[in-house]
Amino acid sequence: AIVCLDRNPAVHGMPDRLRALGAQAAAYQLSCQDEQAIPQAFQEIVERFGPVDILVNGVGGGVRPPAEFWCADPARLALAIDSSLFSAMLCSLQVVPGMRQRCFGKIVNIGSGVALAPVPKLVPYGAAKTALIGFTRGLALELAPFKVNVNIVSPGPIATRGVQSLPEETREFSRRQIPMGFIGE
Repeated sequence: AIVCLDRNPAVHGMPDRLRALGAQAAAYQLSCQDEQAIPQAFQEIVERFGPVDILVNGVGGGVRPPAEFWCADPARLALAIDSSLFSAMLCSLQVVPGMRQRCFGKIVNIGSGVALAPVPKLVPYGAAKTALIGFTRGLALELAPFKVNVNIVSPGPIATRGVQSLPEETREFSRRQIPMGFIGE
């Protein structure tokens, strides 16, 4: 089964698209930073579908509005850390005990090329994604003896709602860093 968690109400349409492809699917609309809702959701998922074998932590955020760091609002700094790092830690915490016990599982964290090739005005986001790399590497070492695989994928800019909402100058800066000259889709 594929279970989607997202704060966006559009998540409710995802199971229908997955079922059309032959998959068993469900969706939960909630914030992956919600310390009470996440454990409850994962408990329901395990009761309904069984243990989680693969977790993909694809939450990101804190890039809007982009601004030079010295102008940063502390709430935006917290949002960048909470959305990119804390959500991955919180969701991983729900599945690691079962994966360790079964000596099986995979956790994939979605990072960002901004962690490796910084973009002006996205410093908090880049720092949070860099911290996600450290979390991934540490967790991978910790879980390796239990045959649990933990990796990170750090794509360059992808035409998501978040990237589309960035000022053209920021998108253009990113586009110039890409050898093929375009933002992925």
